[in-house]
Amino acid sequence: MDTWSLILAALGIAMVMEGLPYFITPSGTRKYIRQLAELGNPALRLLGFLMMAGGLLVAWLALN
Repeated sequence: MDTWSLILAALGIAMVMEGLPYFITPSGTRKYIRQLAELGNPALRLLGFLMMAGGLLVAWLALN
């Protein structure tokens, strides 16, 4: 598998994962988004950092 195929496959999987909550439980997704909107910037930055670190860990484990 070449680099671009791997990048496109990862992007496709990410799009599927991002779309699942909207498809499975739209009302729950709205509630979650409202709760996120109430968090302060430091909490959102921490959440974003933890998600990025977790994603990098999963990708590293999958490729090694």
